[in-house]
Amino acid sequence: MAKPVIQLVVSEEEFAFLTGKARNKRMTIQTYVKSRILDDTDFVQSYKEMVNRVEKLKSGSVFNVKALLGTDWVNLNKGTRLSLGKAFLTYVEANPGTCEVLLMDKDGSGTQWYKKA
Repeated sequence: MAKPVIQLVVSEEEFAFLTGKARNKRMTIQTYVKSRILDDTDFVQSYKEMVNRVEKLKSGSVFNVKALLGTDWVNLNKGTRLSLGKAFLTYVEANPGTCEVLLMDKDGSGTQWYKKA
């Protein structure tokens, strides 16, 4: 079943504004806009918590999203877990050099690993 899609047309100035706001929150524009509209969903709360935990990591720490969220991970439904992983990966890939997280390899089970710069 396909997920519903919402399109939003913005000006260049609005796009620049949203890009800056999203980057400050360590999110993609899509995740940032979703978080502003749906501010109390499991996804939004978990993403914010994940970013807070990344900020607290020591430089050089290696982690994955599941390990980062620890026991909170098991309380999330599969769809939310997949969305968190995809949103975080998309953010890291979209912000090379400006993101404090480096993309590492996936392990044998397909888990994406990261390193705090």
